[in-house]
Amino acid sequence: MLVLCAALPSLFGAIPARSSSISSAELRGKIAASAGVGYSGFAESVGGLALPVTGQFDSLSGVLGDKNQLRVWYRSGSDWRLDRITLLGENDTYRSGGVTTTWSYENAVAEFSVARAAGAVRLPLISDLVPPELGRRLLSEATAGEVSRIGAKRIAGHDALGLRIRPSDLESTIDRVDLWADASTAIPLRVEVFGRDSAQPALGTSFIDFTSRTPAPSMTRFVLPAGVTSQFSSPVDLTDVINRFGDQQPPPRLAGTVRNLQLSMVGAVGVYGRGITEFVASPMFGRDTGSLRTQLRQTPGVTTTAQGLQIFVGPVGLLLTDRDASGRSWLVAGTVTGVTLQAAARELLASGGGR
Repeated sequence: MLVLCAALPSLFGAIPARSSSISSAELRGKIAASAGVGYSGFAESVGGLALPVTGQFDSLSGVLGDKNQLRVWYRSGSDWRLDRITLLGENDTYRSGGVTTTWSYENAVAEFSVARAAGAVRLPLISDLVPPELGRRLLSEATAGEVSRIGAKRIAGHDALGLRIRPSDLESTIDRVDLWADASTAIPLRVEVFGRDSAQPALGTSFIDFTSRTPAPSMTRFVLPAGVTSQFSSPVDLTDVINRFGDQQPPPRLAGTVRNLQLSMVGAVGVYGRGITEFVASPMFGRDTGSLRTQLRQTPGVTTTAQGLQIFVGPVGLLLTDRDASGRSWLVAGTVTGVTLQAAARELLASGGGR
């Protein structure tokens, strides 16, 4: 009996997935509409994008370069809970309306903060790796000609219909994004991002266990345990600091690429491109610049260009420029070729950074 029970998961995984003749455009529309459908599940993300940066960039390593186990309960875009499970315990995030609560079991501290506004420029978060969030985000800015159907799969015991995004931008370092959405609800269940000339995903996230039943309100409601420390804070990452204190605003166009109008145009951090082909231009100053420059110089694979230090980790490139006439450096990073990174850096250095 025990042998039979142990074999059940592999047997279920071997069940052929039922396909569908639904068009890519129709499936894409259903995936976008699935943001209003509740679900819960256990997902695992695996990233091969461990950028050689520390300090205020530490969160990038955890999001893009580690294996993350995630338990999620989702009632709506403003009512959800996400538990990140680690060897030491777990860290939970609750979203209720305009308030985000983070709860650390290890430190017994609950932190409340105002949720970031839509369109705010920020570093990636663990919540961005949940398959529905990543899938809908990558599909949102793709053109119709970049999206096509691929074969169905069985994922977490569900039939899942496939879509592929293949960027049309020649400067993109992304070959394709493959995603599969639940045949019944169109909720994305698995997303895989492939760099050029790579047989393995540079970033992948998939449900291992999934149900489309809307979880009870009690599952997403945070109750402060007795005797636990609580505090209110403003969510701040490096982009907030740069936007607040940066004395230059990146130009509306860099390396022939326009600044993303769907993201905030206010502040010193500029995002260029769309969807899976984007790069960021950010002024750097103070100790962060020196620390990052030292790290890059010591990293295998870094190259010296006419503009500064450049390195690629999979499809993600990063270029830290030399100082310009005013003593400022620029960080240019994203899923574009080295030629594009260098062109953007050259324009920033020549113009003094913006306007």
